[in-house]
Amino acid sequence: MLQHKRMFLGIGAAIVLSFIMHLPHLKKDLMGMHVWRQAQTQNTVISFYEEDMNILNPRRSSRGNTDGIFRMELPLMQWLIASAYKATGEHIVVTRLYMFCIYAFGIMGFGLLGYIFFQSRTAGVIGAWAFSFSPEMFYFGINPLPDVMAVSITAWGLYFIMRYRHFGQLHNWVIGCLLLMLAALVKLPFVLFFGVPFCYLLQLFWPTKSVKAIGNLTAVAILALLPVAAWYVPAIVSWQGNGIVGGVLASDTSIAVLYGYLIHHLFSTVPELLVNYAAMPLMLFAFYQFIKQRKYLDARFSLLLPTFIAVTAYFLYELNMIEKVHDYYLFPFYPFIIITVVYGALSLWQLSSWRWLVWLLVLALPITAGIRTANSWDEQRPGFNADLLLHKQELQAAAPDNGLCVVGNDISQHIWFYYLHKKGWAFDQDNFDVRKLQEKINLGARYLYTDSKLVSANKEIIPLLDTLLLQRGTIMVYKLKNYEGNK
Repeated sequence: MLQHKRMFLGIGAAIVLSFIMHLPHLKKDLMGMHVWRQAQTQNTVISFYEEDMNILNPRRSSRGNTDGIFRMELPLMQWLIASAYKATGEHIVVTRLYMFCIYAFGIMGFGLLGYIFFQSRTAGVIGAWAFSFSPEMFYFGINPLPDVMAVSITAWGLYFIMRYRHFGQLHNWVIGCLLLMLAALVKLPFVLFFGVPFCYLLQLFWPTKSVKAIGNLTAVAILALLPVAAWYVPAIVSWQGNGIVGGVLASDTSIAVLYGYLIHHLFSTVPELLVNYAAMPLMLFAFYQFIKQRKYLDARFSLLLPTFIAVTAYFLYELNMIEKVHDYYLFPFYPFIIITVVYGALSLWQLSSWRWLVWLLVLALPITAGIRTANSWDEQRPGFNADLLLHKQELQAAAPDNGLCVVGNDISQHIWFYYLHKKGWAFDQDNFDVRKLQEKINLGARYLYTDSKLVSANKEIIPLLDTLLLQRGTIMVYKLKNYEGNK
């Protein structure tokens, strides 16, 4: 019991230390890496809070004059944050605190997964620290990104599946499958982790050849997949034209460019962002030991191998969409990364004269994670036009929230709408012309927010501009003419 307490103290220390390191950033607005994705998620949260709490109707702000309903993943995380807003009001700090709770849930999950997988309390502590201070996860631990929830739930789902493998008891299997179902609903790629329970069923079937012995387990796993299919099958139909569906098969990206993306992720994204440089010696030692000890024959590791192959295939299929920047597509690799790092640490730990190095590397994780993410919440370089952040309240007040707007340049289609608290149409090119603007006016656009002088000074567009309502920094706000009809 005392040893279990020490393990939970070690896991808790990772959570507390991480929270302390995040404190200076909790009240900051959205900014930094993948801020467009954060803004998209936060816009959905706000739409639930302000418009409709029906979880089946997630809405986006880049909606033109439509209702904005657009179904991608099941917006469970967004809906839960909006539910918290009903009690607290809309505050970014609430979103960040909620995200930290999900992240802490994942830290605990990976700690317990490490413990149950290796039957070692030391593994539990190292697993928690490795996940907590992965630079990528450390950064997104307080940022609105549903992938964080998906990977955190997956850790717990795998923990309960492994509990069933060790201790039996049907409730462990049921809980594990239900958690994997939730993870898949939150982000579809995590459905691949159903490969773990199905691989375990094959391991059971191989020696017994008894369908009856695994019938109930198989039924539970299949039933858990049905809600995932019920949500995503009709949703995917609406994604037609989206590059995610077609992947590399529908892309004209050259093999040379794709190879460049692959090399970038192998030698930059994985060691620098997902693993942490301080943990890389442990991962490399794990590879050495894995081959030397022929661990690929170990039932525990072979249980994960089909899913690892499937996740790798998914990564390669979406490589043209991932490019070099969309590293959150690699989140499904986290369970394999954490287990590998823990295995390397345990292997080195067994060499008693090298235990000091394990402790040194684990304790260095928060330092290297902190250094790598030091500029991730830089208000001077937020990752978009800083005038949106600096003059947020004035820009929001320049036009009524119910007035449809045309905004740009905003290639993300989400950042400007989040900061302006508006809805309508976004453009991302300076060549936005009079025909396009007139079309939006005819559809109900009332205001133009732009930082493009090429647009605002366009001689053909000027006749459509009624009044300059406000200019702050590079951003101009115009009332548009004839929004009630062509007078």
